[in-house]
Amino acid sequence: MTKVPRKAQQVYSRAISSKDFYSGIQTLSEMIQNGEDPCSALSLRSHLHYLTANNDLAKRDLNDAISLEPESRGLYYDRGVLHSHMKEHYLALKDFCEAVNLAQMAGDNDLIDAAEHHFIELLENMRTM
Repeated sequence: MTKVPRKAQQVYSRAISSKDFYSGIQTLSEMIQNGEDPCSALSLRSHLHYLTANNDLAKRDLNDAISLEPESRGLYYDRGVLHSHMKEHYLALKDFCEAVNLAQMAGDNDLIDAAEHHFIELLENMRTM
């Protein structure tokens, strides 16, 4: 059975392929206001904000998404990556730890492996500060 992409994912994919990030942000914002798949819309809008160099808005969206789904290991991982890009090393480590804890409970070894890569990179960056 083929999985039909959610509307938020379709909006995001169109924005990425057309490189019209602002239109995607607008449409996802409307979806969030209308209560249409708000967690996914927030998470995807966060990435579009990141691509437009609006890291604070990206972080706000991830914070809001986490408040809606506090058990989402992927959201903590994504926020950890954002913190890492923003040179907020300790916040990144904290989010990666939470992502790993949740991933262990779910048996998500792929996420654990990805977080391990970031842990090593962060620790090396912190050592050279």
